[in-house]
Amino acid sequence: MRDTELRIVLIVMRKTLGWIESPGTKKRKKEDWIAFGQLTKFSGRTRKAISAAIDTCVKNKWIEARNKKGDILDTPQKRMIGRGGKIFYRLGKVFSSKIKREKDTPFMIKGVKNSIKGVKRKVLNLRSTKETSIQKKPIQKENTYIKIFNFWKSKKINKEKMLNDKSKNAIKEKLKEGYKLKEIKKSINNYSIIINSDLYFFHFRWTLEHFLKKGFEQFLNKEIAIKNYKKHLSDEEEFELAKKNDTNRK
Repeated sequence: MRDTELRIVLIVMRKTLGWIESPGTKKRKKEDWIAFGQLTKFSGRTRKAISAAIDTCVKNKWIEARNKKGDILDTPQKRMIGRGGKIFYRLGKVFSSKIKREKDTPFMIKGVKNSIKGVKRKVLNLRSTKETSIQKKPIQKENTYIKIFNFWKSKKINKEKMLNDKSKNAIKEKLKEGYKLKEIKKSINNYSIIINSDLYFFHFRWTLEHFLKKGFEQFLNKEIAIKNYKKHLSDEEEFELAKKNDTNRK
């Protein structure tokens, strides 16, 4: 198991077995919704490294990823359909099969804590779950919201003139999930390129609030967005449309 894979397993372990779901029975959590932004933030690794590590962990049955209905998402393609939704993680059979008695669980967690020193601190010091809104990091300053809104306006996606509370709250949620200002701008830019070009069939114009809630992750990766929304054109048709778009921009 490599470093990033270990970090993913430890995060899943901490967010599930690390929490008592029912104080009466002392039953521990079996699974938890962990946003991709949280995995990135708590592991300290890049999004690309996290995606590869999740795939390896799932294939080796170190962890399981499921949707809200309980269906197993055992391929990157299946996990992509959860964009805008929730993916729940739990320990895989390799580990869960070894936990035979509930009373053994705390000792296992204690052993994990004692065997890890640096991941470590960031993973094991988590104080809450995604469902209970745990981020202790101070909310970004007001000017971060304004920078994002001004960038959105500069792309002329719609006629929004003022930053309202709903858009501000949507920005706040993305920041709490661990996304950086640069990533939010990148997704907005990719979205504006696609909806303003005849090379693509998607032209729906969201408000900033709805984009962040429904479309943000769809446009975060430019290559995937282009693949998902590009029209099937001949080389000649594509050349003519690209030429037309260049002329319109001038």
